[in-house]
Amino acid sequence: MAVANVANMCSETACLNCPYTIQGHPFSSDFRLLEVQAYDVILGNDWILAHSPIGLNLKTKEFSVTKDGTRLLTFKDENIVNKRTTISPKKLYQLLRKRACSSVLVLNTQLVSEADVPSQSQIAAEIESVLLEFVDVFK
Repeated sequence: MAVANVANMCSETACLNCPYTIQGHPFSSDFRLLEVQAYDVILGNDWILAHSPIGLNLKTKEFSVTKDGTRLLTFKDENIVNKRTTISPKKLYQLLRKRACSSVLVLNTQLVSEADVPSQSQIAAEIESVLLEFVDVFK
């Protein structure tokens, strides 16, 4: 296989008719295993032709493909935070004053292992210190 820098990459291993899903939609393709760092999957010309026409909207981070020759599927970047799920500290304070019980405050989403998970008492103390820091700001 020729790659972008004109070098050749060889693969002796293939996964034929391999099932996979993209955002809940089932697909099946033939894959060749290559030793390439920093990439999980590289979509080749055969995949692109099988799912043409293909659309890529870089502004909205949407990727559209044709499945089974007829159905157009659009996939959105799942890492983009929905603005309706993010609230400001002022809004959080207002919800807390109203004793709303459906609010969630995420302080750290990148815990590496269970050993990194702080105890309940540590979490409560950290949340309390953060909330106390902002109480005076919103009075």
